[in-house]
Amino acid sequence: MSEQFLKTIKSRRVIRNMSDQPVEREKLEKILDAGRWSPAAGNKRTTRFVVIQDPLTLQLVSVFSPGMFQQPQALILLCINWDVVEENQFAEGDKTPFIDLGVVMQTMMLAAHAQGLGRQHPSAKKLCVSSLTFRIT
Repeated sequence: MSEQFLKTIKSRRVIRNMSDQPVEREKLEKILDAGRWSPAAGNKRTTRFVVIQDPLTLQLVSVFSPGMFQQPQALILLCINWDVVEENQFAEGDKTPFIDLGVVMQTMMLAAHAQGLGRQHPSAKKLCVSSLTFRIT
């Protein structure tokens, strides 16, 4: 393991204050790419990503996302695709999709931190990675 990678892991923190600077598209794409390359049980890929940058939509998401007190300039929302779960016949009560979502989230948060998003420096706090676990039918 490289020292830089270990330093990234050790220095990542939860961010409570956000900058009003927009998140660069290139950085968002790198974070999404890291999420796509994140490991998944059986390579089933049950996690889906939704990038939100619209201020009104960000405000609406904060209404039903517990604990999202920040005002990010961008949000990567991680969702479980329950159709994929059913197609792959995961057993009732199987927690694998939730574990995979957590692995993807951690990978994306480290990728964001490695690019200067989510660091303790005030100008770098502008991205939130969150998840929702309810089902829409």
